[in-house]
Amino acid sequence: MRGVAWGISAALLAGAVSCSGARPSSEGAREKSASAPAPAGEGYIPIEPGVRLAYRSVGSGPGALVVVRAGDPGKEFERLARGRRVILYYPRGRSLSGDVDPSRISFENELSDLEAVRKFFGLEKMQLLGWSHYGVMTAAYAMRHPDRVSRLVQMTPGAPVRAPYLDEGMRAMRQGVDEAARKALQESIQAGQFTKDPEGRCRATRRAFLTAFVGDPADAAKLNLDDCKYPNEWEESQARWWDALFASMGDWDYRKEARALAVPRLVLHGEKDFLPLSGSRDWVAGNPHARLLVISGAGHFPHVEKPEVFFPAVEEFLGGSWPEGAASVDLPAAPWAVPKAPALDFLPRGGPSP
Repeated sequence: MRGVAWGISAALLAGAVSCSGARPSSEGAREKSASAPAPAGEGYIPIEPGVRLAYRSVGSGPGALVVVRAGDPGKEFERLARGRRVILYYPRGRSLSGDVDPSRISFENELSDLEAVRKFFGLEKMQLLGWSHYGVMTAAYAMRHPDRVSRLVQMTPGAPVRAPYLDEGMRAMRQGVDEAARKALQESIQAGQFTKDPEGRCRATRRAFLTAFVGDPADAAKLNLDDCKYPNEWEESQARWWDALFASMGDWDYRKEARALAVPRLVLHGEKDFLPLSGSRDWVAGNPHARLLVISGAGHFPHVEKPEVFFPAVEEFLGGSWPEGAASVDLPAAPWAVPKAPALDFLPRGGPSP
């Protein structure tokens, strides 16, 4: 198995650190068939034997926004439920959606799961918001089903091409980690402090790395670690989950498809995000239906770090207008080159530090 470090880093990379907010109760959640539109509230979407997706639905209106992100959906996104329905769901194998075997984790399954969500809620067309890795997945879904997506928000998305951006992002993340906190964590692990406490190790690890994900280290205190209560969010599980997902994606490159996609798209990128800005520029380059908004001072959590900028911009876009500061991007002067992708195990093996 590849290094545990990869699982930790990738879990955080996808926004697995939670924001404060309500989550579906495992006792009170409902599970129903897709024969009728699902009610507001919380429940489970049956996908296949042994696989179900936990969801939370709030608000009402003529349109629906489906929010896709790992970890706790949080109450923050419920601010968008003004005059529309907001549906947040947990991807398969994450948090309340329950654990699944790695053999059932793949990018294709993520795409088909999103389609199952659309059908479950009886949506003919939907708006989408995909955060981090799910900024890639929702874009791929829109490329495959442009008639089913009216607008797409790609929030601090992974890049449209694997290399060199994945490697660059992980390198930038490592550089942003508080070294003193990392060393203290390593000493605690070596001393056996978490031998019988994987949940405690999960929380301690995320606390040590949070500064790499925000523009201002003080904003790390705004994030909580509640997802660590779920065993499928612990380090070993996350290592297996991300290994399976990235192996299924191969050396992806969606740049040409992104240039041709007619679905209106707003790409939001934190100025201080560890993910390369050039990757978000590539999502927009040469497409008259897409624009890029860089949020000053923000990192990977702009809705928590800069809510006064993030939410008005998203509201304006979903309402049919480009927010102030959103800009088009010209195609690069030279044709894109696709460098050889690095191996998935480029992070250190056997330790928690990225």
